[in-house]
Formats: sequence, structure tokens, C-alpha cells
Amino acid sequence: MARNSSVHAAGVIIAPGDLRDYVPLATTATGEVTTQLEMKSLESIGLLKLDVLGLRTVTVLDNAVDMVRRRGADLHLDRIPLDDPETLQLLSRGDTVGVFQLESSGMREALRRIAVSEFDDITAIVSIYRPGSMDMLDLYAMNKHSSSIPKDDLRNRHPVLRDVLDDTHGVMIYQEQVMEIAHRLAGMDLGDADILRRAMSKKIHDVMIEQRTRFIDGATRNGVERSLAATIFDLVEKFAGYGFNKSHAVSYALLAYQTAYLKAHHAAEFMAASLSSEIGRIDRLSELVEECARLGMTVNSPSVNRSHARFEVDEEGGIIYALSAIKNVGEGPSNAIVEERQGEEGPFRDIFDLCARLDSRCMNRKVLQSLVEAGALDCLPGNRGQLLEVLDDAIDYGSRLRRLREAGQMSLFSAGDSEAAMPETPILPDVPDIPVESRLESERSLLGFYLSGHPLDQYSEELRSFTTASPGALPGKPGQPVTIGGIVSSRRDATTRKGEPVCFVSIEGREGSSEAVAFSEALSRYRDLLSPGRFVLIDGETSRRRNGRGGQGDGSMVISRVIDLQDCRRVLNAGVHLLLRQADIDRDRLEHAVELMRKHPGTGAVTALIEHGSGRSMMAMSRSLRVEPGNRLIRDLRSILGGDSVVLRRGREMKR
Repeated sequence: MARNSSVHAAGVIIAPGDLRDYVPLATTATGEVTTQLEMKSLESIGLLKLDVLGLRTVTVLDNAVDMVRRRGADLHLDRIPLDDPETLQLLSRGDTVGVFQLESSGMREALRRIAVSEFDDITAIVSIYRPGSMDMLDLYAMNKHSSSIPKDDLRNRHPVLRDVLDDTHGVMIYQEQVMEIAHRLAGMDLGDADILRRAMSKKIHDVMIEQRTRFIDGATRNGVERSLAATIFDLVEKFAGYGFNKSHAVSYALLAYQTAYLKAHHAAEFMAASLSSEIGRIDRLSELVEECARLGMTVNSPSVNRSHARFEVDEEGGIIYALSAIKNVGEGPSNAIVEERQGEEGPFRDIFDLCARLDSRCMNRKVLQSLVEAGALDCLPGNRGQLLEVLDDAIDYGSRLRRLREAGQMSLFSAGDSEAAMPETPILPDVPDIPVESRLESERSLLGFYLSGHPLDQYSEELRSFTTASPGALPGKPGQPVTIGGIVSSRRDATTRKGEPVCFVSIEGREGSSEAVAFSEALSRYRDLLSPGRFVLIDGETSRRRNGRGGQGDGSMVISRVIDLQDCRRVLNAGVHLLLRQADIDRDRLEHAVELMRKHPGTGAVTALIEHGSGRSMMAMSRSLRVEPGNRLIRDLRSILGGDSVVLRRGREMKR
């Protein structure tokens, strides 16, 4: 007896006539009509149950294709080739963030392991990347890349098995393969083969005993030795427990392929459609924006004079941020802004014009402040500090002007006394812009990430020169030395089984985050530096522990040392390292660079890697020249020697 009732997420029951004539019905608290019988009972009385899934991906595909067509391309997803080289290469690289069913870190690794080269590979991986069948994934990859069939391969047992399993490299993946083996080897009709398939997949013991006898007897009648028939049945049973319905797998694989095709050939439209589908899920939006950056795609700040309610693609192939994706704004105000902007009066002239043309019921103070702080009014006169200062004046001005218009006074006095009737347009106050740090934090709060810049930009030289990996992209092999830099975004203190203190911190970089662990000795030294909000450089080694953030970052590391990013040039006694190509430099430029460095004396060493035209290179270090490697020196040296010719370099460290 069931203790409670629930509704299947996608189940639909089909009967020959009115459902009330076949099964008792009930109505849920939300008004849904459901059956009072559960799934197995419904099947036992002869009713058909179908799973009809509503997938967000279908909307993404439709919106992406619509954007592509608006840009002039005649795209029809039902006509795209299923052997497109660019799409298969994208899948083989595991470049699948945003691709349906294939974007988890484990799935991306599986795609690389299999080295997807045809549509059937996608169908297979969708089927076997599930708990319980991961060993089949390894077997599939191994057999695919093997030059010959392994001795213990199922295909060596019988020609029928080879014929049925060749397409899946000897791995029994699909329920249809179980049915075909039963039909061809044991002579079962497809109805009986389906009973066998169901008994195996659902592990119905009584039916299995009966079906085993029927299979062995049928195979023996077809000339198969009885012992071999029994062995084959046992092997089929082993794999069939994880068998997947191929028609279901092909449907999912086709959606995966279509999303991959769009990403390979129409990346901007695909990413814009994907972003629109995730509005309201800030973490997911952040991940997709990071993917846009990785693809070299510009995500423009929101703008009341350019943005729409949804994400769109501009003429240059960049993405225009959606107004409704700004926290506190939503669909209503976004649609009102776009509709008014596209009307007779056109783009908004200033914040006062915006408030005058939009009803205060949708353009209230909270919405207006969110638009300003998210950068959506940067296209209008005034900096964010000025705009925030006049929020109340702008709303009051807009309300008074609308009341006059509604009362008809604007037209009444238009003949000569309009100056007296019209409220005076406020003037932007002479106040400074908000600090960069506040601006970026506001963007993060309202958008979920930094858009117009990043707090780590001020330490770009340190991160470029002193780190060996980025948060979110640690080396996969445990025990490797690694240095990362970033912001401590969270911290969790705990104790080990031995009762010693330990803390877990999340280090956030520009494009990802990783977990770092500080055990008692490191924690006692660097406790203050591991506080949320600190900008740090961390030395350590990669750990076997996986990132605890649900797979959003890659791996973890054990901390051995922490340095304040603001102070790391001094602590590391940093010097200047020059990368010199003999063919690209001349004596005058070198002398100019040396003269410049003499004007910045300090304790940092000057080293150079000199590449000769023959391909040989040599390392040199000045015995007399020591510098203070400030940003101005680095910038001026790059103007003389080239942008990629100068970096910071760790020196012999100062005693602390």
C-alpha cells in the first residue's frame, strides 16, 4: 500500500476511449487530472503510458535559429548534416558547455576519452554515462580505439553477436540489441523478446527463470551448443540490466548534436539563446558568460537604449545583455522600456526623459536604482554617482510631467505659457563617480558576476607572472606544485579526525573557482589572509579531493603558503624578466631600456632569455642592475621592447 500519492513528471496515459471508462481519476491540489492507479497497475490493465518531456533545450534551439535567420542565414536544423566535421571536433574536444546532456565535467572528459567521430558515438555516450554503467564507457572507448577485437569480446562468442554488437564496438548498450539477439539467436518473436528485455531490465526473478529456459532451448534448436547458449544468456543478462532504449537515446543525441552544431557554427546566437533560457538562475548565467569570454565573445553591458528583455546578438557578433536578467527588473519593466524606446520618441535622452516616459508602476525607485547600478543607464548623460544622487528627483519629475500630460495642461498652455506649466528639468549634481570597487560589487550583486571589469584587474601583472594555473583549471594529477591567485570568496572552518583545525576556502579567479585546504600549520600562519574578501597568491599542491562545489571548479589544492597580492612583489623580491628575440631588437632599444631601468633602482634582479636566430637560446642575469618593478617601469619597457617581452619574475625572497 502506497503511503502517499505523487504525480509522474512526464507520464501521459492513453486509452481507447474516455479515460473514466477505464481507470479511476483524481484531481490534485493544483488542478491536474491524474489516475488513482500507479504505473504498473495501469500497464497490467492494458493502458499505454508515454513519457512526454518538456525540454528547455527545444526553446533554446528555436530562439537560436530565429536569431540566425534574422541575420540572413537560411538555417533548418532538420537539414543539417549529421557528420559535420566542425561539430564532431567540438564534441571530441569536450567543448560542450551549454550543449544538451553533454556539459558536465565528467561528460566532457568522457567525450574526449571516446574521441567522438560519428553520430553513433553521441547516442552511445548518452546511453552509458549513468550510474552503474560507467565501466561500459571505458570498454567502449578501449574497443573503439583498438586495432583488433579483444579476445574476451562478446563478438567472439557467436557471429550473431558480432553482427548485432559491431556498431557499438562489442558493448551491449541498447535494449533493442537484447531483443535482436533473442530474436535471431533463440528464435523468439519480437513480443517474447520484449518480455525478456523487460524482465532483464527490471530484474523480475520469476520471469527470468522462465525466459532463461526458453532462450537456451530456442538457441539450441538453432544449432548453438547448450553450454554456449547458457553463457550467452548470462552475458546478455549482465549487460541488459543497464540497457537503454535506443529510440530515447537517439532523440537525446539528436538534440545534443543540434545544440553542438549551433555552438560550432552560430556560437553567438546559440549562447544568447542559452543565456535567455537561464534568466533568473544567476549561477548558471555566470557560467555561460564565462564560456562566452572563453570563446572570445563580447558580452556587452545592459543598456536601456540597446538591450531587449532577452539576450540578443548585435551587428558585430557580440551579445547584448538582457534587461530582464538584471535583479529587481524583470519582464514587465523590461518590455515597457523596449516598447517605449521603439515608439515615436525613440531612444531615451537622459534619466529624466526615461522617468517621464515610463509609468512609475513599472519604473519605481528599486527598478531605477538597479538599472543604474547594473550599468544600464551608462548610455545616458552622467556617471553612476550622479545618477544615483538624482533618483528621487528624476522619479518626482517624471510623475509630475505625466500628471500634467494626463490632465491635458501641456496642450492647454502650449500657445504661450508652457514654461510656467512644465516642471523644470533637474540638473545632474556635480558629484564624483562611485568607486570602482563599489561599481563592480553592485554589478556582481545584480547580475551575478563582474561585467564591466574585475577586482583582480589591478593585479593582472602579478597573476600573469607568478601563477602556474587559474582557479577552476587546476592540473588534474594529484601532488603537482601549483600557484594560483584570486579572491577568497568563502571559508569553512572544521576539525580533522585527530581534532586539529582545518579550513576550506573557495578561491575565485576571473573565469572560475577552486577549493583550497589549509591544514593546522598553514592555518596558524595565514589565518587572517584566508578571510573572505582577501586578494591572495597561494602556493601549494594539487589534491586528490574533488572540488566540493558540485563540479563547478576543477579539483582542489592543499595550501603551503599564502601571500597578500598587494604585497607579493615585495615578499617575492620580484625583478624584471626580458624575453628578447635577436631578430627583433637593436642596440639603441636595448640601451634605452637599460637607461630606463637605471631610473627605477631597487632590489629586484634583471634577467633575460635571449633567443638566437639559429633556434638556440641563453639565459642571462645582470650583475649590477637592480630595479623596483613598478607598473610604470613595466609599461614603459613594453613600449620599447614589445608587449610580450616583459614580465615579473620571482627573485631571492626577502626575509619577513
